[in-house]
Amino acid sequence: MGKGQGMAAARSILIVEGEAVVRTALADALGHEPGVVVTGRASIAEAEAFLAEERGDLLILSVADGGEEALAFYQRARCEDSRMPVMLLVPSADVAALDSALAAGVDDVLGKPFRLGLLLARVRRLLRDLPDLDEEPVPVGPWLFHPMQRVLQDADRRVRLTEKEAAILLHLHRAAAPVERQVLLNEVWGYNDQVTTHTLETHIYKLRQKIEANPSDARLLLTEGGGYRLA
Repeated sequence: MGKGQGMAAARSILIVEGEAVVRTALADALGHEPGVVVTGRASIAEAEAFLAEERGDLLILSVADGGEEALAFYQRARCEDSRMPVMLLVPSADVAALDSALAAGVDDVLGKPFRLGLLLARVRRLLRDLPDLDEEPVPVGPWLFHPMQRVLQDADRRVRLTEKEAAILLHLHRAAAPVERQVLLNEVWGYNDQVTTHTLETHIYKLRQKIEANPSDARLLLTEGGGYRLA
């Protein structure tokens, strides 16, 4: 919830754990934490489907069988949303998986089996370090844009944006003039030689699909002067 609604927005925790008993126990324990909404998913495919539609503030990812698939999912999730902290639950006996998790730069790694109290303490620390979700919405045509939550809302709809889409909208909103493609690319992706203007154009296309009444005749996100601007 935004300002003026009486309380802060709940934090969304996504647990990815293949064992139903463990997943349920973790969800029950974390669900008692104040201001938290917990979602459990049994597989990486289910988790990716969830994150495509909903905001995740913290990902708790259980690693098994060497961890290659889980680490690949972590990398994809981190590329999509660099602000979402990730905790990996790794078998203590799997030294290679532990080393891989640490080398990947995850925010926290907990060896299994673990004490529930320790996990709760680690989760509280990760959530405490997150930025405040309370914010004033930004008007974008008929939409209200909530940058930290990466959500667009109008009277009838709620549209989730990716981290990059939200960053593009925020930079264009703050600009007083059209923003050149390369400038916008550097602002959103940083100075990365592996990212081209085609990447930006693809994100602009997808963003228009979400916010424009007729994406082929853009009225909100305009192409102008070798770049883009918001109407």
